[in-house]
Amino acid sequence: MQKINIQLKISENFRLAIEDFDLCENLNFIIGPNGSGKSSLLKELSKKLGSDKSIYMPAEFEVNPNLYVWELLQIFDQESLPNHFDLQDIPQKAKLSSLSSGGKQRLLLGLCLDHPNYSHLLLDEPTNFLDPKYKIQLLERIKKSSKCILIASHDLHWFVNDSQCNTFLINGGKIGSRGKLQDVLESTDMKSFFGMDFKVEKSPDGKVWLKY
Repeated sequence: MQKINIQLKISENFRLAIEDFDLCENLNFIIGPNGSGKSSLLKELSKKLGSDKSIYMPAEFEVNPNLYVWELLQIFDQESLPNHFDLQDIPQKAKLSSLSSGGKQRLLLGLCLDHPNYSHLLLDEPTNFLDPKYKIQLLERIKKSSKCILIASHDLHWFVNDSQCNTFLINGGKIGSRGKLQDVLESTDMKSFFGMDFKVEKSPDGKVWLKY
């Protein structure tokens, strides 16, 4: 993928100034404190990549609650519900308003991940409303996907074991540290941006966890 540069005024007091932003072919993470520019960056990347190739799923995907599930399938050009996240249990004649927040999140994630036309998925806090079972299923599904996926998330424990993934740390609309996840989590920028210490520890069986 080509390197992307973004210079964009978001408000009187905030500006995105992103240089040489490049995604690896599969899984990428972006980390940053509240108000650092994560969501603004994902939105702008979606425009740069093109609406025919990418889809941006915001942290709170606003969908008409009066739509039926079968109508949402039509919007996503899908004939049937995805075969994961237990979505087969959702009746196509159900209204979205009848689904729990977690059910709607699973449905939207499943449709985004399965959509044949989108090569790039930009997911903002995708674990919102998901219980631990579906968080694990989501990460497994993402790692098996052939799409280029960029995830903005505060749920660090969810993906900390994917230490080789391409990771960006953002604050004030600018990218600080970038590289492998573990290196970014232990960077001086991480402490500076969040105002607290982070330490990655590994158990004898290779499992990684984050302490702070």
